[in-house]
Amino acid sequence: MKEENLIILRELLDLSILALTIYQFRVISDAWRDALNILSDDKVKLQSESEWRFRLLRILSHDIKEPMVSALQLLRKIRKNPNANLEPKVINQLENSQIMIREIISNVESYAASNEDLPLPKERVSPEDALNRLMPWLKSRLEDKSITIDTSGARNDDCLWINPESFIYQIFLNLLSNAIKFSPPESRITFNTENTDGVIRWRIIDQGKGISENAFLKEGFTEPGTHGESGSGLGIKIALLIAKKQGIDLQWKNLGKSDSGNQGTEVVIEQKSPTQ
Repeated sequence: MKEENLIILRELLDLSILALTIYQFRVISDAWRDALNILSDDKVKLQSESEWRFRLLRILSHDIKEPMVSALQLLRKIRKNPNANLEPKVINQLENSQIMIREIISNVESYAASNEDLPLPKERVSPEDALNRLMPWLKSRLEDKSITIDTSGARNDDCLWINPESFIYQIFLNLLSNAIKFSPPESRITFNTENTDGVIRWRIIDQGKGISENAFLKEGFTEPGTHGESGSGLGIKIALLIAKKQGIDLQWKNLGKSDSGNQGTEVVIEQKSPTQ
């Protein structure tokens, strides 16, 4: 073959290789775009599932838990009353149904913890925002015991970077509910905040008898509140579970065991200063 023909053949080969390279690059680019779209859709789906889990946990652990515990206590009082008109069989059926509800709550709690990396949208939440959203839940309990919440030491600039739904109803509500449950009537709950060395701290201090170490056990803890409410430690376990997912540290201190001469429980919600 003549040299002139070889040059033409070389140019044709170069063009063919260039065309194949461009085509291959286009195929890879399209595949990469499709993969990114799939990942984006999966992320949205996971986020939706995560939010659903925490909403379901909120419903079970608060909307249902409180009346369930009250009903169970009432049934057990009826069982001990020799003058009760209800048949033992009916009482047993009702009591078993309440116990099943409690087991459902525990199962959903475990399900919510089954994936540590589910995405949750976050935003800045101030102390005032969190308290305002909880007041409809807490107002009747506070009035029933004539308990006041002193917020004079809470600064709205001390915001947490969290998912509002799960934090407010799974952590903050549980902690305040426990403070009310174990506070004596006509007492005061102190809520204050601070920002020290880049760390945000929210403190809840009650004047009750102090947190029991048994409250942190997995099972077997029951302790009555000052009005006969039932304390099972479930609220603490839920708060710890959700706090871990939110990047928040929870600390409890029994003030009665310190040298301060005070009585009660101090709970600290701690997080490094939020950044978006």
